[in-house]
Amino acid sequence: MTDTNSSTGAERRARSRAALRTGALALSALALAATTACGGGGTSSESGEVTELTYWSWTKGSAEAVEAFNKSHDDIQVNFEEIPSGVDGGYSKISDAMKAGNGPDVFNAEYVALPSFVAAGNVADITEKVDEDTLKGYDEQAVELATLGDKLWAVPYDVGVQTMFYRKDLFQKYGIEVPKTWDDFAAAARKVAKEQPGVKLANLTVDDPANLEAMTQQAGAQWFSTSGDTWKLGFNDEATQKVEKYWQGLADDKALSTAASWSTGFNAEASKGKVLTMLLASWQAAYQADTFPDHSGKWGVAPMPSWDGQPASGVFGGSTYAVSKEAADVDAAVEFSTWMTSNEDAITPRMGDGTSSAYVVNKDAREVAKKSFKADYYGDLDVYGIFEESASGLQPVTFGPTMLSMNKTLGDELKKFGHGGTLAEAIAAAEASAQREMSGQGLNVEAQD
Repeated sequence: MTDTNSSTGAERRARSRAALRTGALALSALALAATTACGGGGTSSESGEVTELTYWSWTKGSAEAVEAFNKSHDDIQVNFEEIPSGVDGGYSKISDAMKAGNGPDVFNAEYVALPSFVAAGNVADITEKVDEDTLKGYDEQAVELATLGDKLWAVPYDVGVQTMFYRKDLFQKYGIEVPKTWDDFAAAARKVAKEQPGVKLANLTVDDPANLEAMTQQAGAQWFSTSGDTWKLGFNDEATQKVEKYWQGLADDKALSTAASWSTGFNAEASKGKVLTMLLASWQAAYQADTFPDHSGKWGVAPMPSWDGQPASGVFGGSTYAVSKEAADVDAAVEFSTWMTSNEDAITPRMGDGTSSAYVVNKDAREVAKKSFKADYYGDLDVYGIFEESASGLQPVTFGPTMLSMNKTLGDELKKFGHGGTLAEAIAAAEASAQREMSGQGLNVEAQD
């Protein structure tokens, strides 16, 4: 388990690089076999010709960003198609189109989904297409998330860093200090449940797969790693057990609201002051203002509590620009992807006139995002400064090649948490799903005790 209290940021980043690269070797071998069998994309077009690309995305502001790109480029023109978000929406559409040979040249893929597309041979290796100076403009941790087996498979756009949103006014009313550690948070949760009938500090929180995974990552868990050509599954490691017992204990003590995450019931409880925190990620800052417009000035933002009180975050969302292996022109597609993740004319519409709080990972682009974000909802708090503090403790993580299907199983099982089912049962079901799916892909898989 990572000890953030005794390690410097540089040491943690070094461990992150080693973990990510080692943990991706088997996936990279599978991807290389798939891409070799399927062929590769083209190279840049001859001078004077116009290269046409297709780009599929569900992300807000993409149409306007593409329009700005087309106006600023004579030699590359991009046709944008909006697709639904999610596993059963856009990702299924992309996968089906790739199989049929008519997929997009460029598409957005979240970090959790990227390994699945790489393993399927859908993505071009762009390692030699992005120069080192360009990569230096991006946060190192984000580049590592898009790097599998020492090969770069996508250009990162943003990363979701864990963030706590809390009702400042009600914390003050009930005499609650903003918790810095999970022990502090548990004590406050039990205090509120005991002293304020009908009020809870938080909901079940980890009933969402992405949130549970981020919580375990924050604690130092590595559900996926490799040894030689064998994938190791670590769903029962010490860090995962710590997180599982922590949240199960709070649920068993009835210290948490049982309103499901992302439900209208949960939002209703938060709106009425019946739930005092939302333990989510950087992207929530804008949604908070949109969901609770009457609460301006009432919500505070803080780093997520950690086990030792030091900044620490798992990966809770974030997306990349991936180039298809069948792209009409890989060089042009990479040029488009880097422009979309770094140019002010792309970032501004993506930020939605201040109504997005994406933690953009290109350093120059992040300055645009900071200036664009409307912080008045939070009393002009330096919200991005808090994001940066959390991002400084971003923990290493390797995502497996069957995350999308595994999370379907995990999500179904987590619906039972707090309603008769346990976190341990849900995590065990996720591990069984991962082992089954990965074995079905011909990978060597071994579950660790």
